[in-house]
Amino acid sequence: FGWRDKLPAAWASAPLALDGSEAPWGEAAEVEEPQLDLRALNGPAALYLRLVSDGEDGRSLLGGRFGQDLTVWFLGADGKTRDWGVRVPLRGRDAPGARDPGAPAELPRFEAAVVRSSGAASSAEPLPSGVRVTMSLSGRERILELEVPLSALAVKDGKSLLADLVTSRSARAETPEPEWRPGQAEEPRKEGARGRGERRRLDGGPRALSAPDPLEIRLLVRLARDPGR
Repeated sequence: FGWRDKLPAAWASAPLALDGSEAPWGEAAEVEEPQLDLRALNGPAALYLRLVSDGEDGRSLLGGRFGQDLTVWFLGADGKTRDWGVRVPLRGRDAPGARDPGAPAELPRFEAAVVRSSGAASSAEPLPSGVRVTMSLSGRERILELEVPLSALAVKDGKSLLADLVTSRSARAETPEPEWRPGQAEEPRKEGARGRGERRRLDGGPRALSAPDPLEIRLLVRLARDPGR
């Protein structure tokens, strides 16, 4: 498992409301990934995952700016095959660049579904009982929370499980360039730290963002033990 990022879960003493509140997650270690900060909790019957946008890249992803799908895959008992997952199609409420960047953040429309893998193909179905996905806001950051029954997961020796977070290619190529006017200063385009070309006006105006590359995060989730036992 050395090639997987370790995500240690903390114990959840009661079922979670998944309402974006920080309080239940206080004991969970935060793992920083490109675009997202991750935390995990588990109780005796459920696994909870919390994904929080990290900066502009993460807000674009979870805000649906580029129309990407985010899928949390759970691997099967062989530790290699993506058995099933929860797919969240993220679609922004507005066309890219349509809103004033200073306007309040909005949550994207989404209808999550369970996806199952069969070789190169996959099929989708409605969320079954016990699987929940919610989206909320904390300031400018978007928060996606997920609940999955442990009975539906391939837990190794009662201690750990494997999961992959994967995003699709963007359904939108790029946000429109800000309108340039004579006399307006502009920085030259340059490659950002995360592989996205960007251009920012020196007067602090909006920047044009090219669509991010697909994201893949491979996790080893270490389950917490009931401290009362």
